[in-house]
Amino acid sequence: MERQKLAALAVFILIISLLLGACSSSQTARGANDQMLDLDYVSTGNDAAEEEQADEPWYAWIKRAFSFGKTDDDTKAEDKPDSVADLYKKGTENLKKQMEATSEDPEEEHASDEKATTDTGKKPTVKKDDDSQKSDDDNKSQDNQNTPAQDTKQPEESDQKGDTVTLTIRCDTAVNNGMHLESKWAGIVPASGCILDTTTFEINDGDTVFDVLCQARDKFKLHMQYKGAGSGIYVEGINNLYEFDGGRWSGWMYCVNDWYPNYGCGVYYLQPGDVIEWNYTCDLGLDLDAGMEGAQEWKDTHD
Repeated sequence: MERQKLAALAVFILIISLLLGACSSSQTARGANDQMLDLDYVSTGNDAAEEEQADEPWYAWIKRAFSFGKTDDDTKAEDKPDSVADLYKKGTENLKKQMEATSEDPEEEHASDEKATTDTGKKPTVKKDDDSQKSDDDNKSQDNQNTPAQDTKQPEESDQKGDTVTLTIRCDTAVNNGMHLESKWAGIVPASGCILDTTTFEINDGDTVFDVLCQARDKFKLHMQYKGAGSGIYVEGINNLYEFDGGRWSGWMYCVNDWYPNYGCGVYYLQPGDVIEWNYTCDLGLDLDAGMEGAQEWKDTHD
């Protein structure tokens, strides 16, 4: 009876070992089949990885098996203070207040139209009074009766045009800090700093900077993680490079036509021909060619 129990226990352990091995193999195979960008990562060798593995306690594999993909870094991230994310959040709140104040005061509406167009890339809708609206409706009706062919052709011409923008994703500041030479950033920070070279994407009316980033994610199977929705969207990580990975004031920032807005990418509405860049910063944008307005003041008051 004792021998049977020992034999059953040995068989059970063998089955568990085979299952764990099969799971590991399937994950490796799935990762190999994914389409990846051809990036120039620096080979740091296996010595550092083997050394790190050798220092792990014997029960480390059990801890990893039951962590369900959650790492120590994920747990610590909850305790980390916001930096880039908090700056974007404040800027988005200020933008909302500005737009609400503009819509409530008709006298200031015309004066702020030009500024709002520059800030958001899309002119706010102006609410008209009843007489003006009725007049516009009458004119529109008359135009439809006089030139129906022209009105029906306009949308078709717009669709055929295929409005486009360009997108680039870089992490030069991480390279400048030597992150590409560290083993833990192998396969994450390319030596050239270029994650996605300048690429053209088609846009529709109402598309935002975030929408185009999602296009890049889907087309190239590029890792991208964000939190929030709508105006509160904040991009936490691209290509597995996250905020705080490069220090206290690190994170992803976007710019359009060499200008860094201080509000969320989900409320920047694009125009045809816009040039979008996502750049990783290690110093709240102060280490980028064109820093965000108010970044230095924010850093000084939130250190």
